[in-house]
Amino acid sequence: MQNKKPTANPARRPQANPTQGARPVPQRPQSRSVPVQRPAARPAQKAPAKAAPASGNKKSVTGKLVVLGVIAFIILSFVLQHKFPNGIGGNTQKSVPAIDVALSIRITEVMSSNGSAVQDENGEFSDWFEVANVSDKPLSLRGYKIAQEATHVLEYFEFPDHTLSPGERTIVFATNTSKNNYGYTYHAPFKISSAGDTLILFNPYDHAIQTLNVPSLSSNHSYAEVGGEWVVTNEYTPRMANTHENYLLARGDRTLTESPIKITEFMAKNASYAPDENGEYVDWIEIFNSSDYAVSLNGYALSDSEENLQKWRFPNVSIGAGEYMIVYASGYDRANAQSALHTNFRLSTEKEFLILTNAAGSMIDYVSYDILKADQSYSRQADDSWTTMLPPTPGKSNSYESAALIDGQFAAQNATGVYFNEVMASTTQTNSSGQSYDWIEIYNRSGHTVDLSGWGISDEADKPRKWQFPDGSSVSSGQYLGVLMSGLDKKEGSYYHAGFKLSSTEGATLVLSMPDGTIVDRVPLTYQYSNISYGRINGQSGFYYMTATTPLTANAQSGYMSRLLAPTFSVKGGTFSSITPFTVSLTAEPGATIYYTLDSSTPDPANLNGSYYTMDNDSRNVYYPSSTFYQTHIYSEPIPVYTSTVIRAIAVKDGKITSLVNTQSYLLGVSHTMDVISLVMDPIDLWDRNQGLYVFGPNALASSPYGSIDKGANFWMSWEKDANIEMYSTSGETLLSQGCGVKLHGQFSRKEAQKAFKIVARSKYGVNRFYYPLFEHRDYTEYQSFVLRSSGQDWDRTRMRDSILTYLSEGSSVMYQDTALAIVYLNGEYWGHYNLRERINTFSICQWEGWDESVKDSMDLLKANTSVMQGSNKDWLEIKEWYEKNGIETEEELAYIKQYIDVDNYLEYIAIQMYGGNPDLLNVKKYKSDEIDGKWRWVLFDTDWGFHHDTNSPNRWLTPGGMGTDKKTDNSLFIALMKNPVCKDQFLTYFAEHLATTWSTENVSRLIHERAALLEPEIDQHLARWNISRSVYDSEMRTMLRWVEKRPGRLLYFFSNLLSESEMQHYFGNILEDVEMLSE
Repeated sequence: MQNKKPTANPARRPQANPTQGARPVPQRPQSRSVPVQRPAARPAQKAPAKAAPASGNKKSVTGKLVVLGVIAFIILSFVLQHKFPNGIGGNTQKSVPAIDVALSIRITEVMSSNGSAVQDENGEFSDWFEVANVSDKPLSLRGYKIAQEATHVLEYFEFPDHTLSPGERTIVFATNTSKNNYGYTYHAPFKISSAGDTLILFNPYDHAIQTLNVPSLSSNHSYAEVGGEWVVTNEYTPRMANTHENYLLARGDRTLTESPIKITEFMAKNASYAPDENGEYVDWIEIFNSSDYAVSLNGYALSDSEENLQKWRFPNVSIGAGEYMIVYASGYDRANAQSALHTNFRLSTEKEFLILTNAAGSMIDYVSYDILKADQSYSRQADDSWTTMLPPTPGKSNSYESAALIDGQFAAQNATGVYFNEVMASTTQTNSSGQSYDWIEIYNRSGHTVDLSGWGISDEADKPRKWQFPDGSSVSSGQYLGVLMSGLDKKEGSYYHAGFKLSSTEGATLVLSMPDGTIVDRVPLTYQYSNISYGRINGQSGFYYMTATTPLTANAQSGYMSRLLAPTFSVKGGTFSSITPFTVSLTAEPGATIYYTLDSSTPDPANLNGSYYTMDNDSRNVYYPSSTFYQTHIYSEPIPVYTSTVIRAIAVKDGKITSLVNTQSYLLGVSHTMDVISLVMDPIDLWDRNQGLYVFGPNALASSPYGSIDKGANFWMSWEKDANIEMYSTSGETLLSQGCGVKLHGQFSRKEAQKAFKIVARSKYGVNRFYYPLFEHRDYTEYQSFVLRSSGQDWDRTRMRDSILTYLSEGSSVMYQDTALAIVYLNGEYWGHYNLRERINTFSICQWEGWDESVKDSMDLLKANTSVMQGSNKDWLEIKEWYEKNGIETEEELAYIKQYIDVDNYLEYIAIQMYGGNPDLLNVKKYKSDEIDGKWRWVLFDTDWGFHHDTNSPNRWLTPGGMGTDKKTDNSLFIALMKNPVCKDQFLTYFAEHLATTWSTENVSRLIHERAALLEPEIDQHLARWNISRSVYDSEMRTMLRWVEKRPGRLLYFFSNLLSESEMQHYFGNILEDVEMLSE
């Protein structure tokens, strides 16, 4: 593509289709819809562009494919005849053959359109089928296979050595992935068509023993064997007999019989708590009698199977009034009333449930859970909710006081004298190098030096030596020893650096062990709060929260055992279409005092008389608060709400940490056609001259843009402020309500009147995730952060350029930000329409790629050309130097580059940027992880200037010296790749295919019109809020649509100046029949 020469067509290489396999769409309120063409999520497997045939002769290619197909059919037929001599079922729909009543293993239920019925271990709703043992004896599934249709019989699922008890069933999810490890969820390497399909069951001798023709099924309907007949039903019963009662269980309709006997706590992986009578650490279950009389448990039963509710029965044993009883879930099956009780089953650490039934067989308790770590229990709280964030207390009440007693007992057994003394699991404090590390303090109480060589520290109690002290490590008598939880695994000054980091939110147990793995001390890391440590107090058992941290010195002599819960509100916040007054009552723990505000300020017991902040009076500010007075009140009676009001409240009590702030927004007379977000911040943090992040402040520069990052105007500062976010659906449902951090987002858009906000979840504000599927085209159920974007420098124009353009990369391997629409209220005031966007960081990259979250810490992330956001640019500079020196013209050079760069990804990224004509290209981001494959990949974002400038992008990308505004964006890689005939062919093929489809005028115009239709009911109010003329908006929309109409023709003209006529016909021939080249 460097010179226009009449050359022969280059050799073509077949490529995979780049638009395969989108992620499933999570279920969300319909009002959140953004116009789409396909589900916007990254394919499970990245693939390069699909190539065109080797020449323009389509008939010759078709003929070759027919010949190849015939040959493949002959080979497949031979293989099938050899492998399955007894035959298999046909692939056409027909009546179901009679089921052999002697068939002991058989398919008993199938669901081919699982909309929201049954989730797999990843939370996805996938097709599934059920296999049952209908005999009266245990049978192994080893060697049994399930295949889909005769034409796909080589794609089969084979069971491992999995024994089914009589009547027991298991299910297999049909997800196009093969997973058949025993003990894990099964997945078959095919999917089941909801329009009708055929499944074949083979025995271990490869004899087809059951052919099941599955009819067309509606969403959440199954095809099930009921009473010897097959029926289509909406009463699905995965892993259970196909009965109405079991359907109610599967759906969660479990009616419990009232009983004073309850399950109150259990542990599924025990490493150091409550050993059994032989000193063995096995799983355990705690039962409690809440009555004031003894209860005989004779005939009561525990089970982890809904198929067998009486799986293990209690002997003739009684539990006294107010007593706790431990039952070991060891699998040893000991039901002797005179000794410790052991069930005949063990607990799984993932996706398990427990059932307790009384002597009459009625279910009196049912508990399900997702994942439990080693030494982490699942505890019932006073309100009957369950949590993993309380310390384990086997045989005692679930309280911090009980945990302190158990800690004292365990500590008394520690003969080494070496203990955990203080732990900081969530710090924002930095060292002299600007680094912030959580830390652990160890103290030697003994009277002698202890050799720590080989001792271990771990947050996985079943792996107690996850990190080990190096040889020669020791701690002297009375010495404090510090370990930084940095993941760096080194020694620095008086501190060691452990090889892993701590989590403040997972409820893990931190353990200290000797070289042989014996655990000598432990700390259950329950709720951990920002900049509050968790440590021991001299002379007392247990661990206490300490607001005054003391690393490497003696701990304070006072602390807090727990934190107060925030006050509760009698009326939830939300949008109210009417303006009918009402009152709101606040409640908190007995003995606590509630403090509240009505002006969005943070409640402060020291501000009962009120205060004033200094407003920034710069004339360039776009907003001036009506008052700078703010005041805290003591709650004594219900609070009247007459107009839109924000109430913020805290609870205070001696002996406990002050609660977090609970914020509820009451927006009266409000009705919108899209979700509503209420963002609440202390007014000082918004409008104060010295602290307000939305104002010019004292240091603003005289001319636009009034500063740069951390220089000039306040809105250029990287400040993060405490805030609260609430999100409400159009029906009034609360989608989100939690504390968060807020920073301003963007570059030059910071100077605009409507600014963008970066919303961050951190444990210091409550929890470090937003647990809601914010974007309907992503299957993520949680986010670390997101952006409320005003559309950047398109904020006063179309408000959609960036989000529509980036969406056009959907189906490619290029990461982009999904979009949702919302109306924002700031401190109760209407702030207009915003676009919710995914934030690009290492966490979101791991989500996009499907990588484990741990990968984010070792990722290299660069912005612009070589600026480091995380990690290092060393590898990028080295590979850049290599291709600039050696080129990428040969097959060998390309193979070398592909070891370090995802070339397919890069070419797809350039293609969409080239189509969009985005000149503002310096905001490029690329990333890699050596833990995965070490290949660099690109992110598409910040395309506000696209859909606007009719740029000769092909020529600009191929002109040496840089691309984009002021030629600041490096384009040397693209130029080098286009000198390789394979890459040139791949790029042009991909571009031509998408110009004819995804980027066609018809498709892009449709997306724009659909987005405009969603904005239409809200746009006039928004424009009025920001004093923007409707005529300006309409004009900008027409301009963008004209650009979309002309862009294909302009691009064809641009390419015609770079390619020969034969090349133009080869790549763009089908488009040239419908689209005229436009020279201007």
